[in-house]
Amino acid sequence: MERRQPWTAAAAITALLALNATVVAQDAIVRKGAHFEVHFHSGATDSGLAGKIADDALTAVESSWPVASKLLKLRKVKASTVHLYADIEEFRGLEKKHTGGKLPLESFSRLGEQKVHVLLWPVLMPKSLAVIGLTDTTRQTLIRSGAQLLAAQRCSLAIGDPWLAEVFAYGVLEKITNPKHDNGVDPAYDTRRAFLHHDLKHGNPREVRNTFLDFSAPTTRREYETQEEKKCLMAQVMAACNKSWAQKLLPAKKAKKKDKPKQAVIVRSGQVKKVLGKNWTKIESQFSKICNKLEPVWRITGAMVAAHKDGLVMAGNSDHTAALTGQEEAPDGNYVIRCTAKLHPSGEDSFRIQLDWDQKSMIGCFFGVGRVEIKRWSAEKNWELLAEGKAPINANVPFEAAVESGDKVRLIVNGDSFLEWDRGSRDMHGIWSVAINDCVAWLSKLRIEQLTQ
Repeated sequence: MERRQPWTAAAAITALLALNATVVAQDAIVRKGAHFEVHFHSGATDSGLAGKIADDALTAVESSWPVASKLLKLRKVKASTVHLYADIEEFRGLEKKHTGGKLPLESFSRLGEQKVHVLLWPVLMPKSLAVIGLTDTTRQTLIRSGAQLLAAQRCSLAIGDPWLAEVFAYGVLEKITNPKHDNGVDPAYDTRRAFLHHDLKHGNPREVRNTFLDFSAPTTRREYETQEEKKCLMAQVMAACNKSWAQKLLPAKKAKKKDKPKQAVIVRSGQVKKVLGKNWTKIESQFSKICNKLEPVWRITGAMVAAHKDGLVMAGNSDHTAALTGQEEAPDGNYVIRCTAKLHPSGEDSFRIQLDWDQKSMIGCFFGVGRVEIKRWSAEKNWELLAEGKAPINANVPFEAAVESGDKVRLIVNGDSFLEWDRGSRDMHGIWSVAINDCVAWLSKLRIEQLTQ
């Protein structure tokens, strides 16, 4: 997998970060940049690691400035505040106080106050956190948060309808992480388009109007993720239709006491029309063109999964599985899934290749330090051991892993078979994925292929 450098703005902010002042206030580590101030509520995080995470958090949020300021023609802004939390209970308490906490998320904004609150997510075991530091999931959230704060400073309409700032923020994020909108570069980018791609494959096209005229409050995680998908697609359509899209969407306007509040649908529709115009045939054609190019390679079904050099890095915990679902279906007949893997144990020292998810059960092929296992998972029995054996897998040492699916399922390490299981009448052509829990795994050259032998 090609890896593009996501920090296109890093060079522009290096000089600024060199001037940062460090202040310790209670349990918060404070980092001050030119445009943002980060307060890292580090909880029980080791002090040395906490300082590095605070540094990286400031780098992330400051990286939104060069792109956002260019899009909005910003020259000078007041410093905004970003609160980052390592303690999930502390964050959830604030989230419930300010939002009601009906649908727990990983961030919430107070744009009128020029503040955002972000959870360091996923919550990792200390050993994993020491390796990962600032997670890529959080890094992208911080970039978006910075862009939202800048949008609200320019345009008061974004405070009344945060959707405007959120759409802009996705435009900024993707211009930094995947400016060419290529599939397979960033798993998070692919994930934000996976639901739409699934709908299109099953003959359920969408219209642009349905993409922005959605004012419903999500009640499930799936509904929330679908709305986020719509926002990033809206940003992509706007950028394709109008070079000045950001300035038109977010005009330099401050709220006045005499201004009468307008309904959100009127405000949003008006701003979108200023960007896209009124030729809906042309607009829908542009939207269809974008949709037809969607070929997501991956879909993240649990944090954290991120691009790393020439492959992927995954980190999870005991409560939240990190999982990546392949969007390429298993070939007809026999097939094999291969990758090069390296494990950094943090508790449960293994990663697994999951086969044949049929909405009821699946087969998990576990590669752990010194061992391999085959298990069946179902809602009724959780993981049920089917076969186990030893294998020459060492911590922090790369190895070649493969799972062959034929009459038997075989687990192969460095070219040699170490375990097999007779699949019986099970079809083995359902959804496939890779996953981990208390561990960090680096995977490269992950692919699924027809088994020819």
